[in-house]
Amino acid sequence: MLNSDEDKHSISHTSPLKYFEYLYAGLGVIAVDYPSHRSLPYSKNIRFFTNKNSKSFIDTLQDMSNESMLKKDDLESISLENRAKKIITFLST
Repeated sequence: MLNSDEDKHSISHTSPLKYFEYLYAGLGVIAVDYPSHRSLPYSKNIRFFTNKNSKSFIDTLQDMSNESMLKKDDLESISLENRAKKIITFLST
C-alpha cells in the first residue's frame, strides 16, 4: 500500500477498501510506514517499509515470503456481507 509523502493527508489517512480485499483474499500486505496504515484494523499483519528506501522495501518483501496470512474465519467481521449490513444498519438509524 502506497501513499505519498507529498500529500500530508495521505500520511494520516488512507482508504482501506483494497486493504480489506487483500486481507480477505489471503494476500500478504506491505505498506509504507505511515500512521494511516498503522491505524488500520489487523495492522499487526502488515509488514512496513520505510518510504523511499528501496533496501527497506526489498527486505520487507523478502520477509513476506515467510509469513502466514490470516484465515478467512479471522476476517469475517470485514467480509463484504458484514460491511454491507453495517452500512444498512447505519443508514436505517
